[in-house]
Amino acid sequence: MLRTFSLIVISALLILGCQGGKANAAAGAAQQDQTAGCIVVFGIDDTGSYGLWEKAKSIACQIVSQLQPGDMFNCRRITDSSYLDTCLIIKLEMPLIEPESNNPYDRKAKNLREQQLSWIRAIKGQACSRLSGLKPTNSKRTDIYGFVAAAGDRFALAPKDHKRILILASDLEDNVGYQPKVNLAGAKVAVLGFQSSKDPVRTQRLKETWTRKFTEAGAARVIFLPLEEKFNLVQFKGD
Repeated sequence: MLRTFSLIVISALLILGCQGGKANAAAGAAQQDQTAGCIVVFGIDDTGSYGLWEKAKSIACQIVSQLQPGDMFNCRRITDSSYLDTCLIIKLEMPLIEPESNNPYDRKAKNLREQQLSWIRAIKGQACSRLSGLKPTNSKRTDIYGFVAAAGDRFALAPKDHKRILILASDLEDNVGYQPKVNLAGAKVAVLGFQSSKDPVRTQRLKETWTRKFTEAGAARVIFLPLEEKFNLVQFKGD
């Protein structure tokens, strides 16, 4: 299923490139005109201790809907072995598009841009459909460090001008204990769909602990948002 989905996304990107053949020369200019992209690594806690699985999937779909041309999205499961490549759920690379023409009478450029935007909406729709149908495996243990290490590897491979954003939907209750060296230099971290415990003191300490750990790994900013707060990706990467 994942392989089929990947082929759908790749095909869509290839069609976009072929149909926009005449626009290839302008793609570089479009890349300069548009704001720098970002790479988002999103982790969904797929363990028995986390009870907000469906909410986490909806948050992931909200992130996908906010991706801009040039952005990259890597969604992974947080399990008892979160560093494994098999934890990958979806990887998306949003293509750049033609900049909006200043000539209101340039119907050809307008139609091409609308076609490209339509393909991007289709890619996002396929991704959200995949995420919505995702079933949990309910791993018995939670490996947060492995997920963060995997995210650091993806950040290292991303274009240098891309902003790094790490998002977790989790209770952050690591009980595996791997503690690899992780480089989150300049990255911004958002914990969304955070599952608090009934003990407010314990929850506050957990937040403080992970804020310190992310900061020590080089993160530029760390936030925790309650479930009722909406996350604005564009605003967060620009702050």
